[in-house]
Amino acid sequence: MYSMLIDECKDNAGHEELAICFRFVNDSEEIEERFYELARLKETDAATIVNTGILPAFERMNTSASLLAVGTDGASVMSGCYEGVAARLARQYPWLIYIHCAAHRLNLIVATYLSKVKAAKEVIEAYKALHKVFNIAKYKEIFEESQKEQYPKEPLMAASSLTEVRWACKFKGVNTIVRRFKAILVSLQTIAGSTSNQSDVAAGLYHKMLSGRFIISLCFLHRVLAIMNGLSKAMQESNIKWIAIASEMLAVRQLLQGLNVHDILDAAKSLCSSVGIPTTFEDPIHISKRNSRRPC
Repeated sequence: MYSMLIDECKDNAGHEELAICFRFVNDSEEIEERFYELARLKETDAATIVNTGILPAFERMNTSASLLAVGTDGASVMSGCYEGVAARLARQYPWLIYIHCAAHRLNLIVATYLSKVKAAKEVIEAYKALHKVFNIAKYKEIFEESQKEQYPKEPLMAASSLTEVRWACKFKGVNTIVRRFKAILVSLQTIAGSTSNQSDVAAGLYHKMLSGRFIISLCFLHRVLAIMNGLSKAMQESNIKWIAIASEMLAVRQLLQGLNVHDILDAAKSLCSSVGIPTTFEDPIHISKRNSRRPC
């Protein structure tokens, strides 16, 4: 018996391909995963995937082993209960078990959160803007030099690009902002003071990242993504053990439920302190009264 793992992808020329992998137990009773082939698809509907991708692959394998399960993402073309790939295969293999990749399900949850929650979306959009600025060679050098000056004993961190379908890279981006916050601000200030076409963008980012709202959102998002990052990695291990994953999911849920607003505020204050941003609050009325008593 064996299970099949499939996913659609595009090659460099933009052609749709179906990646087919098999998972099985070898003669030593060890689980193995093997890539089998990439099948070119003219269309990406369920009928084409099954008839021109999967079934021809079975015929070429010419094996007496039985297909036990199929693992895919949760797209309707794969998971549709009537005409999806899994449903079509189940007509020929009635015992077939359909599995929606658990790591992908977690990714969908986090990706939806990052796109729907305004505060989280603002942090991600700010990071994307940082990437565009620091992706320019001369500004990348400014950022690296600033890191060497502000964090001389720490390795250099880059503002890498984000991939929409993988949220783990978003944690890496948010982590870069938190870990290199002062170097980012110094770099933006330098670029904003130049005469380049990116000076206005850098100035806008600089002032946005100094706001208390942004810093609190940044610290909250960093804490949330950090808690779930380990679970995401564990779900993608080839030797995954679901008993251990179930325990880790429970632990992650408890950590998320136990998030304390005071801890987030303390993290925000610590980040502000590291770059010299005051965190004390003064009532504007008191400030105006005090100023009115000053001699001219």
